[in-house]
Amino acid sequence: MDPRDRRRSERIVKVLPVLLGLVEPKQAGTTRVINRHGALLIAPENWGPDTRLAMLNPDTKQSAVCRVVWNGGSSQAGQWVLGIEFLQERPDFWGSAYSPGTDVSAG
Repeated sequence: MDPRDRRRSERIVKVLPVLLGLVEPKQAGTTRVINRHGALLIAPENWGPDTRLAMLNPDTKQSAVCRVVWNGGSSQAGQWVLGIEFLQERPDFWGSAYSPGTDVSAG
């Protein structure tokens, strides 16, 4: 396997509620895939790449600053598919919802 194809952490398909916003996390979103470094999620706004967002996990009460790294367009009216990454490492952000079988760190 080409090392460039490896992920920093394992992806887990998981639907979780999150709150998102430019300054304060106020708008409801939903994850589709999570990992230790971010998530693929459905958001209520069409935020472009490099947009910095505040995100809150209501289950763990953890908050994080993240940035949009990918915008997949609209999944349905008023819903946008976004890839986000945490700006700082947040290993506890997802709590027990993130429990991969093995870590596939690139080293």
